[in-house]
Amino acid sequence: MDSLPLLSLAPLSNLPTSRRSLGLTYPSVIERESTDAGADHVLARQPVNDEIATQCIETEEDDYSTPSSSSCWRVLVDNPPRGSVEARRRIAKRRAHSVIGVYGHIERFSAWTHLIGAFGFMLFALIRPFTTLDSTSTSGQLASYSAATTALVFSVSTGYHTLGTSRILAPAFRMLDHTAIDVAVGVASLCDLSIATKGFEGVHWTTLADPVAVTMVTTLFFLYRRLVLPASATESAWGSCKLGVFRIQHTDLEHGSLRSAGYVCLAFLFISVAPLVAVQPGGLFLVACNAISVGLIIGGLYFDNVLMLPDRWYQNGYKGSWFANRECGCMVTAHGVWHVVCLVASTLQTVGREFAIAS
Repeated sequence: MDSLPLLSLAPLSNLPTSRRSLGLTYPSVIERESTDAGADHVLARQPVNDEIATQCIETEEDDYSTPSSSSCWRVLVDNPPRGSVEARRRIAKRRAHSVIGVYGHIERFSAWTHLIGAFGFMLFALIRPFTTLDSTSTSGQLASYSAATTALVFSVSTGYHTLGTSRILAPAFRMLDHTAIDVAVGVASLCDLSIATKGFEGVHWTTLADPVAVTMVTTLFFLYRRLVLPASATESAWGSCKLGVFRIQHTDLEHGSLRSAGYVCLAFLFISVAPLVAVQPGGLFLVACNAISVGLIIGGLYFDNVLMLPDRWYQNGYKGSWFANRECGCMVTAHGVWHVVCLVASTLQTVGREFAIAS
């Protein structure tokens, strides 16, 4: 049985000459455009000046990568084998053991959950000004902006999990995904501060600058990092091609803690003003909603990054129908669970915010 995580991020000089895992071959150092095994087995260019750079291998066994022109359709609806008639036959035979079937895609569940979230919040943002909800006060206007930016987050996330399966588009869409999250959480934090201070009445400008500064610093830093690093320097692959539990993704590597710190600062900013919010009409309900939402997000992150369930179950031979359906080519993944948690947490925060504003 294949091991679960396989990260192709180690320096090329540290890799063995050849390592067979997950149905793929990883040569250590490539000095020319192809190897004896053929062009499909090229891993990376030769590092220059001790540069560490790897590029994940791409063979016909890779059912994750998609052409840019058909990424959305392949992820959301139908992901048939590509190539010649003979190649499609071989690929279909290999996918016979996949938990997502011949036409499935590992990102289908993640993409659809946030597509539904994007539609829901977009509809709410559009009709909110025409309802009895407050849209004129500072808090009310920020609540409208928060709903719109939340819809933007789920829309961009859907784009990342569909178009991001294209090796060419993945780096840019990952950057857009995290930027949208930073902006949305920053706007939500400003809205909560406005509720706590009755529209920023008598509040020093530095209080408002906190979420704005965190959003700008993290966004600009990771934008610079994305521009100066080649895509091959941040790309990793893990999972099993045979089972369909295979991903190619980009990572923050040694800067991951900075990314997490930015999110923690924005998400937990509410704690500093919770006593103020609690004494406002409807404030206790908002505090409770935010506390539950943050707890859900922390639990979702733990589930996605530590427990990694049900992904581990797939690797251990689970082939039941509760978490994967070969007919629709869809499987519940740990990251998909995280998507559902985010959708529930965002909805809960929005309800708490609207209740407090209306009280």
